[in-house]
Amino acid sequence: MAVGLPLFTILESAGLPVMGHPWREEMVNTTRNESWALFGDMTFAATPELNLTAGLRYTKDRKRFTWFNGPFSSPGLEQVSAPGALYNAILGAPLFPDEAMIDVATFFGLVVGSDIIFDSGALEGVEVSRRASFSDFSPRFVVDYTPMPGLMLFASASRGYKAGGFNSVQINSFFEPESVWNFEGGFKSELMDKRLRLNASLYRFTYKNRQSLSLESVDGSGLPQYVTSSGDSTATGVDFETSFAVAPGFSLSAVGAFIDSKWDHRIEQGVDVSGQPTGEPSFRAVLSARFDREVGGIGNLFANASYSFTSKQRINDATRASDAALENNPVFGELVDFSQLTKLRASREIVNARAGWRSADDRVSVSLFAENLFDVRTPRSLNLISAHTLGTPYVRMDRPRFWGVELGVRF
Repeated sequence: MAVGLPLFTILESAGLPVMGHPWREEMVNTTRNESWALFGDMTFAATPELNLTAGLRYTKDRKRFTWFNGPFSSPGLEQVSAPGALYNAILGAPLFPDEAMIDVATFFGLVVGSDIIFDSGALEGVEVSRRASFSDFSPRFVVDYTPMPGLMLFASASRGYKAGGFNSVQINSFFEPESVWNFEGGFKSELMDKRLRLNASLYRFTYKNRQSLSLESVDGSGLPQYVTSSGDSTATGVDFETSFAVAPGFSLSAVGAFIDSKWDHRIEQGVDVSGQPTGEPSFRAVLSARFDREVGGIGNLFANASYSFTSKQRINDATRASDAALENNPVFGELVDFSQLTKLRASREIVNARAGWRSADDRVSVSLFAENLFDVRTPRSLNLISAHTLGTPYVRMDRPRFWGVELGVRF
């Protein structure tokens, strides 16, 4: 507060103990939502090997939302008082009787006349309501073909929908409904007497008004807020999955995904990021091994381990501008040492493992487990929601190594 709000710094320097007191503001929301849908699918077996499927879904949504922002509350500041003469000297104008004792909360309300976080102006203390209704038809088409036992080829086109709505921290705000067309084609297979499973697909998503949370400067607020904003985007990718039964009770598996996701049209934090990444990493994969074998008549011994890899986050100009604004700010720049954050949004590698015993009747089990076995500490995100106002940026790290013993009993 001393950094972000100069008025309190001035009052503190004048001898008033204003720092360290709780400050409370509220934006109270109520909502009433109604949603109903009709849907159906029909599959036509054109040949024994070829199926054609068509479906349709109709959705109707009605929403009512209210905002109510009351005055701030700070009981501690209500106990700190000073003569009007002190306030007049600070303001350079005779606004208060010199001898009148006025508490700091009253002074702030009279001079600033608003909240810090939720500055609603004339709407403070007024309940604001808004209604909206949305409807959508979403079709689905699928073709699947089985040229031989254990192999299926497929292709599909489908439309998805998400209702629009309201941002809880912005009075009378509204965002449009989201829609997406998904085109996908691929194959699913089971080979080698079903010991080997291999699946893969190629897809493309085309979003209109894709809804996502974004940290934005909000009119009338001393702090940026997480609000739902929208933009059009396109994503193209490949998914694959495979598993192989090496021996009875022992199997290996792998799943992975490549994706190229970019905004077609989007303004984020005042920056045009059209044609730039939406933030998703381009590649994810998980390799795993599993062992589960009966031992004599005492039950089963089991063990599994997994290795997961996520490539570095693909950032856009809005994120770069936000980082640069903080790093180069003469007041706040020293709060973050970017030389210590070389792995910020970097690739991530995590190993998890578990081993244990399970009774023959599957009722009792005991296992030793470890998550993030090698204690990888990667800074995942830099949060600036309170950096420029309160001087408190913070970094969110990966969860450190976590291990334990688990006892299970089934009744």
